[in-house]
Amino acid sequence: MAEGLKELYELQQIDSALQRVKKGIEALDGGAAAAKELDRHKQALAAKESDLRKLQREYQDLELQVKSLDKKRTDARFKLYGGKIHVAKELESLEREAKSLSQQIDGLETKMLGLMEAMEPLEAEVAPLRAAVSEAEAGLAKVRTEQQSHRNLLSGQHQGLLSQREAAAAKVLAPLLQRYNQVRQRTGYLGVVKVDGSTCGACHMTLPSLTLREVRESATLRSCDGCGRILYIPD
Repeated sequence: MAEGLKELYELQQIDSALQRVKKGIEALDGGAAAAKELDRHKQALAAKESDLRKLQREYQDLELQVKSLDKKRTDARFKLYGGKIHVAKELESLEREAKSLSQQIDGLETKMLGLMEAMEPLEAEVAPLRAAVSEAEAGLAKVRTEQQSHRNLLSGQHQGLLSQREAAAAKVLAPLLQRYNQVRQRTGYLGVVKVDGSTCGACHMTLPSLTLREVRESATLRSCDGCGRILYIPD
């Protein structure tokens, strides 16, 4: 086996661990799925609340109109029955005005009743939607807290592995380390692989007997003909 290959494989193990930690950190998305769920509930709530507010504004407008007309009707009735007006035409005019105002008020109150009936189911739908938003907000906060805790853990592991890598790399011969880095640049993070029986541990290609013997006995490095990675067989 080529000199220093064992140390190189140990370096690869550390690099593989660093790669796993890196992927673990990258997978922490800040609770994207939970945030999307919260946004969905918020949009549904906003739509219902918008519909409800529209009906409430219409109801309030009608309510103001009713109050204004009721005041006019009260004034007309006060004049009509106050005993200060005795002219028949004026009394008839006030009576017609009071009657017209009552009819307008009745029409508006009918509309208000219809709006109340329309608001009831919306109010019933808004309550559970608000609860869903609150629950989704709590869920997102929990996910983010858990992910931050996990991120801190992985960051600590990453720093520890970097220190281990520095020490492990110092044990590897410079030409061997250079070859390893070149292979990693070409093939990805994996530069040296352990032979699994008679197959490459990376691409799983069956290795010729001569290649296996040379990996065990030769002082030079042997690479997989399939993927180009450096082959390693433990003593």
